[in-house]
Amino acid sequence: MYDQTNEGKGAIFLKQMENEDFGYIPERLKMIRRELQKETKEDLYDQKMFAEALGMSAAAFNSLENNRAGTSFRVVFKIIHFFTLMGYNPLWIISKDNLLIPKKNHQSEFILNRSNVDNAFNQLNQDIKAIQEETNTAIERFKKQITS
Repeated sequence: MYDQTNEGKGAIFLKQMENEDFGYIPERLKMIRRELQKETKEDLYDQKMFAEALGMSAAAFNSLENNRAGTSFRVVFKIIHFFTLMGYNPLWIISKDNLLIPKKNHQSEFILNRSNVDNAFNQLNQDIKAIQEETNTAIERFKKQITS
């Protein structure tokens, strides 16, 4: 247990993660394995072959991919590391909210998304400035009305 009176940002994040369900990670690992199987047509990415390459039974690997049983963190990190070597972004795999994280390293599609975000942010700033100007005008009208 830690001292809550001097709780820093890190301690708050850890406390929030206490009941976190990381069930999305096996689903993403499964998605990537299937994607590689489809793209490369290599037998390695077949569920049974992949399990054997990891030193797991097909049943245990199936349980891992379907989030039905806990597994060694070493196996999970081994898979994440392997997929990283295959060009996938480990942050995309492990981050719950990965909307703005590119799935693959050096993915050009992300630049388009980033551009869309930048454009939307610039539009938001313009809208806020316009609202501020309207508010200032309304305040000035109000002042004139109450002082005349």
